Amino acid sequence: MPAVEYDLFPYKESTRRQLIVRCGAGVRSFKYDSTTIVGKLSETRPAHERTVASEARQKWGSLNIGVGGTQLLDDLGKSRLNVNGGVSWRIVRGLEFNVFGSYEVARDQLNIPRGEFDDENILIRLRQLRSGFNYFTSVGLSYTFGSIFNNVVNPRFGRGERNFSFRF
Repeated sequence: MPAVEYDLFPYKESTRRQLIVRCGAGVRSFKYDSTTIVGKLSETRPAHERTVASEARQKWGSLNIGVGGTQLLDDLGKSRLNVNGGVSWRIVRGLEFNVFGSYEVARDQLNIPRGEFDDENILIRLRQLRSGFNYFTSVGLSYTFGSIFNNVVNPRFGRGERNFSFRF
């Protein structure tokens, strides 16, 4: 969706540090595999998002943290709030140890399929149950190779992704 973003630090420092505030509004389209609990196979709804995120890069590695949320404009009770953060420690040039975590409060789960599900489909994640929250953590190693300038195209609207990484 279209968005406006402002970085509190000057653009020349954006490869070292950022503190951004982003707001956007538009429409979100959804297509579902099966009929949902609200009886839909597809829908388009107006929504808006807001994000505050910070990232700092140093010789030892990087640190990032963010808070963001989305809300459906035609039903303000349907919203989602996410808090996440991570740290990467540089072991040697190109090799980093990463720790990341995220927690999300979800009040907009319109995609849950209608019907009853057996325990097996739920356990192997073929079917999702309605829940008020989601969380995720990861620990891993990443290896980056290539030009040091590959990630510096436009640091705005999200972090530049690594050239190549393995996560365990």
